[in-house]
Amino acid sequence: MKAFIAIVKSTAGVLEKFQDFDAKEEADAHVVEFGGFVASNPGGDNRKYWVIDEAAGTIGYDQPRQDQEEASRVWQTAMLDTDTAMPRPIENVVASMDAEQYARLDQYTRDAYEAKIVVRATQPKSE
Repeated sequence: MKAFIAIVKSTAGVLEKFQDFDAKEEADAHVVEFGGFVASNPGGDNRKYWVIDEAAGTIGYDQPRQDQEEASRVWQTAMLDTDTAMPRPIENVVASMDAEQYARLDQYTRDAYEAKIVVRATQPKSE
């Protein structure tokens, strides 16, 4: 991504149309022709997280939102991995067992259930 961004269109802080340029002069010329404003590239690795403030003529980067969404994706992958060892309907049956019934389960099933409990405890909080 180049150093200067010409924001041509955004709605409620969400990027819709832009063009990036190496030189500010090129970006300024683009804005004269197509409208919008010019700002420095905010960095980050995904423009999905750019926050556009047309009134201030700035672009920010929502790193906390990106971090939260990435943590959620990682957790969901871990949860799907545990679902392979123990599908959720079986998890529900095991969760409803009393201690005596649980003790009679084979070691694989107990390990799979306990792995699900560990992963569930690490679920990221949504903001």
